[in-house]
Amino acid sequence: ILISLTGSTFANETRGLRITAKDAASGQQKEVKIYNKSYAVIIGIDQYKNLPMDRQLVYAVRDAKGVAQTLEKNFKFDKIITLYNKDATKDRIMEVLTEELPKEMTSEDSLFVFWAGHGNQENTRVGDLGYLIPYDGSVEKIRMNITMSDIRDTISKKIPAKHVFYVMDACYGGMLVQTRAVDKQTKRDFAYIQEITKESVVQVLTAGGKGEEVLDIGKGHSVFTGRLIEALEKAEDFITANELQVIVKEKVFSDARAYNHKQTPGYVALYGVGDYVFVPSIEQKVEDTQSKISD
Repeated sequence: ILISLTGSTFANETRGLRITAKDAASGQQKEVKIYNKSYAVIIGIDQYKNLPMDRQLVYAVRDAKGVAQTLEKNFKFDKIITLYNKDATKDRIMEVLTEELPKEMTSEDSLFVFWAGHGNQENTRVGDLGYLIPYDGSVEKIRMNITMSDIRDTISKKIPAKHVFYVMDACYGGMLVQTRAVDKQTKRDFAYIQEITKESVVQVLTAGGKGEEVLDIGKGHSVFTGRLIEALEKAEDFITANELQVIVKEKVFSDARAYNHKQTPGYVALYGVGDYVFVPSIEQKVEDTQSKISD
């Protein structure tokens, strides 16, 4: 288990995490305070204790590590917790998300959760039941897994953060986003950003829609995670969850079609009307630019 604290942790306790946006009225750039602190939990599972060899995965941990590295390089996070393979048991995941982080976080913080691994669904007489499979989970025993209702009704309600954004690269993760989502254009002016970041929200982006199996293949990463990392890397300043999902959804659908496969990422706001914001690490981007110039 790796817990990474960024160099900006102590400075952010007093100043918080801020972005700049253009004020349409004055034409000037203004700062908007987004969060006091930003947290991330990154989960990747290739090896499963109770699944047969042909159900083990190849890209999940690599995908999760790629996302963690992208966050550390390009954005401001006060704490990044990573759980890979044996560390990603149901008990440990639930402990982090329902006990440890709720004690640390406030209503002025944010949480990003990324999951790469198996998901599954069961058809019942009253509807479909979707779940994620932790390292010690089981297809036969639902109590050993993390159900979509655990995420929606337990974890999301226990986390006190203003903005929570789940991104799930798992089969049948779309079970969580059956509610119709409206794709809205994110305005990047000061007044709009100030308004949407005041509002609380819990958002979900999944690798596929309801009932879809997602591709665990790609160029170094799964199709979905590869496009997610690419979009985050290309962000020149801040990027919102809504902006991100629009970019990723279109590209993943096209990529999957090239493999003769149907995969359409799903997106919804479970609660609230705000928008999660990835706050850029300006210092790192300046350093990268200077490095490219010197090359």
